[in-house]
Amino acid sequence: MIKKSFRLMLLAAFALSSVMFVACNKYDEDINDLYSKYDDLSAAVQSLKAAVDGGAVITSVSNTTEGVKFTLSNGQSYTVNHGTAGKDGQNGKDGQDGKDGKDGSVVTIGENGNWFIDGEDQGINATQPYAVNNGAWYSLFVMEQVDGANAEVVEVKLPTTAQVTEVKAVTIDGGVRPGAAVVLNYGKKLAAKVTFNEKEYAKNSYLVAAGSSLAAMVNPLDANSELFDFALVDSKGNAPYVISNVEQHMSEKAITKAATPNKGLWTMNIAFAEGVDHSKAADRSKLAYALTTTTMNGTVASAYDVTVTENEIDGIGYAGIENPAAVNVGKEIDLAKCLKKAIDISVNGEEIESTDLTPYIVDYYFEFVDKTAAAAKGAVLNGDILTASVYGDVKVRLNVLLVNGKSYDNDIITATFKYVAPEGTLSNVTWTIQEDDEDTDLNEKEVYLPLGDLQDSLVGSM
Repeated sequence: MIKKSFRLMLLAAFALSSVMFVACNKYDEDINDLYSKYDDLSAAVQSLKAAVDGGAVITSVSNTTEGVKFTLSNGQSYTVNHGTAGKDGQNGKDGQDGKDGKDGSVVTIGENGNWFIDGEDQGINATQPYAVNNGAWYSLFVMEQVDGANAEVVEVKLPTTAQVTEVKAVTIDGGVRPGAAVVLNYGKKLAAKVTFNEKEYAKNSYLVAAGSSLAAMVNPLDANSELFDFALVDSKGNAPYVISNVEQHMSEKAITKAATPNKGLWTMNIAFAEGVDHSKAADRSKLAYALTTTTMNGTVASAYDVTVTENEIDGIGYAGIENPAAVNVGKEIDLAKCLKKAIDISVNGEEIESTDLTPYIVDYYFEFVDKTAAAAKGAVLNGDILTASVYGDVKVRLNVLLVNGKSYDNDIITATFKYVAPEGTLSNVTWTIQEDDEDTDLNEKEVYLPLGDLQDSLVGSM
């Protein structure tokens, strides 16, 4: 989308400088009408910019019969009105074909007054305002006039979320400290295509562990992580890695000194960029990288305090899973904690032993072995979290893909939910007590126990 908006800016500047609008009697009325609307257009844009400068952000953009309508977070809305088309639907004549650029595109204004790229109607009128969604901001392009004549298309940037002003890569190890040392575990080049969890991994590509991640502190905290693209860049502008799955973690409780503060931060996965030469891993390990992102105000970057160590995983001795501890009915079981069994890991040709499989997992998911049996237990599986409303065992299958390209689906996890007695209500009872006396006949005595009254007296005192 950004590339498209940039091309549109170029074509606007080119075509407006090369197209001669005919000011004959046929168009006098239309041109005068366009000029008369300029003041209204300028006022609307200035009001919109003033609202944004005051802290408002764009929440929605829509096309109306009158123009482009912007709705702001403060509840106000502004409409940037369209110009008036000519009587015969033409705003000008076709411009001359430009010289072929690197992309070989030809930009013209069509008979309907719209921009055309290589003969394809872009659906954007050459004299009317239009908006381009760049994710974290909208670019509004409007015609600027000088001395009553069309001059050039100008860009007005309007934010859709709080703009990132600061980025810091951090390490979490019982606390938070600046900088990060990322470990990127990957397997050998795939000899054939691999399909797992409805996703395809192409032949000759590399599988990278999902645990190869980076944590960051990003300000302001209310910026929308889904709208920003991040990159790791060295001082020469090289970006051998790509960043994906950016996620914001918000803490439900205050972080204590004893707890690992893994919330209130942004996390992101790291993988290789396309075409990376893996023989240069040792050279890249000596470099420092900055974490960057692009905002409507420019590029924001951290310090060059991120390092990446690349580990080629030659082999994994997979040893299965561990069953979770039993819990009471209604409690949660985190199945991710079962992913702990692995032995004899070969890293860069060196054998090591590990009991943790997670650093070598590309992807995984759980599923019920028997959906009917699970439903009878009231079992619900939400990602890694399993719950059940009826006591007993629930069987779940683990499906896992490792960085060496091997997948496993034969491990069954048995999750046990323990019986919990339901809450009851005490009632008054009368007991008959029999007493066997050697000197007398069998005697019976009735004893009244006011248990219901006892329960009533305890309500509200606990």
